[in-house]
Amino acid sequence: MRKLEFEAQGLIKLLRGSFSGNFKLLMIFPLVLVLIGGLYTGCRKSEGPGQEVVIDGEVAKARAWFLKEVVDKERKLLSLNKMPSGQDSLRKIFARMTRVEKKLKWQEAKSYARNDVKFVVVPLDNLAQPFNNKKYTAGRSVVFYADESGKMDMHVIEILGKEAAVYNLQELSRTAFENRYFKKSDGYERLTANILFYDRNYANNGSYQLTNGVWSGGNFFLSFKKAFTARDRIMASYSQGSSCGTCTKMFLVGFWYDKVTFEVVDYEILAEWDECSEENKEPEYGDGVTQTNSTDCMEECIKNIENLSGSSSTDNSTVSVTFQTISNIRKFKNIKWKIHRGFGWNIYSYEKGVVKLVDPATNKWVWESLEHERIALEGFAIGGTVTPQEGSATPSFTPGTPNVLYAGMHLKYSIKFTPLCGDCIGIEELIKPYVIPYEAGQIWSANP
Repeated sequence: MRKLEFEAQGLIKLLRGSFSGNFKLLMIFPLVLVLIGGLYTGCRKSEGPGQEVVIDGEVAKARAWFLKEVVDKERKLLSLNKMPSGQDSLRKIFARMTRVEKKLKWQEAKSYARNDVKFVVVPLDNLAQPFNNKKYTAGRSVVFYADESGKMDMHVIEILGKEAAVYNLQELSRTAFENRYFKKSDGYERLTANILFYDRNYANNGSYQLTNGVWSGGNFFLSFKKAFTARDRIMASYSQGSSCGTCTKMFLVGFWYDKVTFEVVDYEILAEWDECSEENKEPEYGDGVTQTNSTDCMEECIKNIENLSGSSSTDNSTVSVTFQTISNIRKFKNIKWKIHRGFGWNIYSYEKGVVKLVDPATNKWVWESLEHERIALEGFAIGGTVTPQEGSATPSFTPGTPNVLYAGMHLKYSIKFTPLCGDCIGIEELIKPYVIPYEAGQIWSANP
């Protein structure tokens, strides 16, 4: 670039020496400006084949479009006294762009061009670890882009990395956008992270993942979930006294799903908070809406009851075994085992038996008896309530049977699922709780 500037300056001197008089200089000066402009245009910073950082007004253009087409429209929607219907209803409930706009770091924005597509990457001002679950870091950016026809649109990009994840948010966001838009699969160093895309309404628009730097399609999404039980607590009001408001336990949950069946296979709670009538403290990550009209309540109620039962399964894993001494050759054997698992909750069965030492030389123990005590729920259900119901418990042997080295318990039980149906009155009368029967079984050695 410096060499080209020197050449332009030399050309100006040459022209001055070749022509005399102010009039001739005035005539030739515009030609020189055009030539210098052409040399400057040829100096735009290249960052790779087919891609360059654009030194022009693309950032200003993106900001103007965002304020007019997204933020201002959202503000108008929020100002409506009457709740709109359809998709606009969800936009009003789940409005976030007015908050996102305050966090955009326009001074750090960069614009790019590739294959006739111009796009601008703007990072958001984020905390490195916004979640209660410190196993995850997070970063966000917004990509504004104009397609080949010049039509503008945008993506919000959320990056959820593991605890020690280190990356350049600007560069990773650029790579992620190009991979998605141009159907590429460029990697990024040795990073392991989930990368989530959202549209201009902050609705989920797909996910990807990096595994040790290798890019692939993702199977992860974030969602808000509400605990079933709301609770009252005393909160400070604007007056001198205090007021009692209703608070609901809310959760931000990350779900992994099967790419073929779309069944949820695992989850992890990233954050939890109390959502109160006086204050809304929801984190600005993830997807989800709080439903209000009857149609939405019905859909949410059906979704919750499907999630409650569909995401749970029998487990049959031993959790703990403890002993209490009866005599030198007899012990109580207390067993806790998991018979069912769900999102945020598990059901455990408790058994109590007696084992006897019959051959001290070989440390041989046998069962004398095994009895079922109870089943119990631990944890909390997201999206409704879960109530375990006792059925039958059948041990694998009759007490007094000799030489029983291994004993088992076969359980038949049921679970009552009651969905959370939102704030609409009467929905719970239409969608009743339902009960599903299950069976579980496990065996244990008599040896301590």
